[in-house]
Amino acid sequence: ARDMNRLADTLAQNQIARQQWIADISHELRTPIAVIRAELEGMIDGIIASDPEQLMSLNEEIQRLTRLVDDLHQLSLSDRGALTYNMDKENLYDL
Repeated sequence: ARDMNRLADTLAQNQIARQQWIADISHELRTPIAVIRAELEGMIDGIIASDPEQLMSLNEEIQRLTRLVDDLHQLSLSDRGALTYNMDKENLYDL
């Protein structure tokens, strides 16, 4: 019975951690989206000049979002056991 209680506690803690993790991911995705939206709206309204510097800033935010989404995809594959590894033989002396 004690082992079952410990298992139930561990599962509950894992569920809480997962919920917090999802909330953190949501926040991490919302922030760059809000920045991109604000800059684009400013450009459309003529408040912000669409010069190369501004476009680079938008591009950096999009790259950040892409990395986050790619990481989430890899993690979801890992959770499902569908993550594949590309292994090559390497000579350790060359490294």
